[in-house]
Amino acid sequence: MDVAGGAPWRLAAAEVLGTLSWSPDGAQIVFAAPVGNLPGLFLLRVSDGRVVRLPTPGASSAPA
Repeated sequence: MDVAGGAPWRLAAAEVLGTLSWSPDGAQIVFAAPVGNLPGLFLLRVSDGRVVRLPTPGASSAPA
């Protein structure tokens, strides 16, 4: 939901592993999700629901 309140809406559908973290400006959310047999990090843009995978050298989880 927006900061004024109202009905909530779904930003994206993803299998989230554990925690997620908001960016300081509230514009993005980072979360871990399965990538094959290992977890990877993804960034969700709140304004339009676009999700992109963040490049990491290996398995990644517990974003902060």
